[in-house]
Amino acid sequence: MRTLFSLVVCAAVLCAAAGCSAPEAPQASYLLGEDGRLIIKAVPPDYTETRVNASGGVTISHITFANPGGPVSALLAAPDNPVAAIVFVPGAGVKVAAHLERAEAYAAAGIAFCVVDPRGNGDETPGYSFDIQRDFTLYQEGKWPQVYRVVTDLIITREMLEKRYGVPVYAMGSSNGGHYTALAVAADPSFAGWSGISTSGYGGAAAQFEGDLRLFILSIDPDTAVGYISPRPVRVYHSIDDMVIPYADGMALFNHAREPKDFIAFNGTHGINTEVDAMVMADVLTF
Repeated sequence: MRTLFSLVVCAAVLCAAAGCSAPEAPQASYLLGEDGRLIIKAVPPDYTETRVNASGGVTISHITFANPGGPVSALLAAPDNPVAAIVFVPGAGVKVAAHLERAEAYAAAGIAFCVVDPRGNGDETPGYSFDIQRDFTLYQEGKWPQVYRVVTDLIITREMLEKRYGVPVYAMGSSNGGHYTALAVAADPSFAGWSGISTSGYGGAAAQFEGDLRLFILSIDPDTAVGYISPRPVRVYHSIDDMVIPYADGMALFNHAREPKDFIAFNGTHGINTEVDAMVMADVLTF
């Protein structure tokens, strides 16, 4: 297993009175295995919260995480005493506000629902659109690829929810958000399980390359990651009529997962809908 680097470098600070060194702040780091598995060591959550609304036993808050690599925005809807929590990542170009009603519905059912705005998705969190070549260049230069930072953001969000509510925390993502959440759950064994909606892996693209590029692509491929989620549950939801990511690609991702797992075909086209919401809520509340 290969250690690449630590994200945060803390300078030694002399104590004015005693002449001693101050303790270093926590550092985030990642490891890659020879099979391309990505493992993340995240930092403790550091965030500010602004309450937006509170009614019917559900509180809506805007959260800004002070994460390594830049601030990350999120929307949290939570009941007073949730029985579980979900870290949710929307698809490419979909704003967090588009999922407000969804977050409220989950909270009303007893599930704290945190919608994370991933880096570069065109909303509040700074960053660039998903770019494998740019991220690979950063990897080669000994810098953090943005996709690894997004994975770290999700792990930090999981830790915040777990510490705050003391409940199991699941990850769920729609379309491109499914890519990020699969990587996060594989990298962080403290997630309780994963649900991917209208998403897929890279179809063995890494096999076309050698060396560092092959290893890097494996590290960001959901097909690689999903195999490491077991024994936690995997749920893949895909519509037969999906015109963006073919149904067969969703099934291929599912086939890379190990038990326990389920593949559910739903009515619709591409992306999460209320039918999927009802099934996810039932699964999470059952577990």
